[in-house]
Amino acid sequence: IGELRGGDDVRRYVARRRDDGIEVQISVVSAAGRGETNALAHLASDRQLLDVDHPGIARVLDGQWLGADGYAVVTERVRGNTLAELVSRTERLTNARIALVLQEVDGVLDWARNQGVVHRNVTPDTLFFEIGTDRPIVAFAPSRIPITGVPDARGDARTIGTLAWTMLSGQRYSDAADEKQMPLEELCPNLAVRVVDAVQRMIHSEGEESPPNVPALLAVIAAGDALKQAEVEMAALREEYAERRRVALEKFERERTKIESE
Repeated sequence: IGELRGGDDVRRYVARRRDDGIEVQISVVSAAGRGETNALAHLASDRQLLDVDHPGIARVLDGQWLGADGYAVVTERVRGNTLAELVSRTERLTNARIALVLQEVDGVLDWARNQGVVHRNVTPDTLFFEIGTDRPIVAFAPSRIPITGVPDARGDARTIGTLAWTMLSGQRYSDAADEKQMPLEELCPNLAVRVVDAVQRMIHSEGEESPPNVPALLAVIAAGDALKQAEVEMAALREEYAERRRVALEKFERERTKIESE
């Protein structure tokens, strides 16, 4: 029926099944440029694991090889808006809502990881908000396969971090070049320092020995407004203290000068 937004190695289409007329989404994944010899084989294996009824996942209905360097995944079509669409319309979520959405996504990622699903990346284009319920539903995208093996909990934490970045800043995080990404504190000067640090830690969690405590970090995001208010009040107290100290020192210097002159 039409083509949706995709990436360099993934093309997405909306289609209608000939036998029953149900609308579906087809994701065509190409091995070209991925540099992972077993990426498509893992994708075909994941198709069997995701043919289940899960409230947070778009069910995988079918899969088909397209030659030796392509694979098509057919999923049910989610009726809703993607995170990418919300961002393009400059719609912002509150910190509390962001934390709740990411909690749902983290639960889905945890379930999929325990089931052995390899390709469980979630992007702004594959995170949907269902019409009517506003419930988050994900359709997994291909993951980067690390040299050391399949993605683990640290990779899932990075997914949470990049989604948090997108929701907080209103801009898509650039996976291609982390060093070229504008710092979050510059994009969102009104964010609390602890929120910025929490998101940065999640994004760079793949380099840590153990995965970060995602629920604890999401709690920081949820309390972002209160943390920012506390930072503002602490800054005001520091300024007040500095002013009082300056006045006291000036008074002391005047008295010392007076005594010395006598």
